[in-house]
Amino acid sequence: MPIRVAVPKEFYPGERRVALIPDVSRNMAKLYIEVLLESGAGDAAHYPDAAFDAARIVSDAGSLYGVADII
Repeated sequence: MPIRVAVPKEFYPGERRVALIPDVSRNMAKLYIEVLLESGAGDAAHYPDAAFDAARIVSDAGSLYGVADII
């Protein structure tokens, strides 16, 4: 069973960073770490959901928190 790492969308006003970039999510997938990304988490940092091809996109933070091993 892989470790699940959750990446929620930043909610602080004006925050433009994302906790994980697509290249890192691909590297994690090679190590059998499942990355769960809240939809839109990378938008402010100019990383659309499609760039996270190795991650599973989920619709809301509640879905992340329920299954994540690490946030």
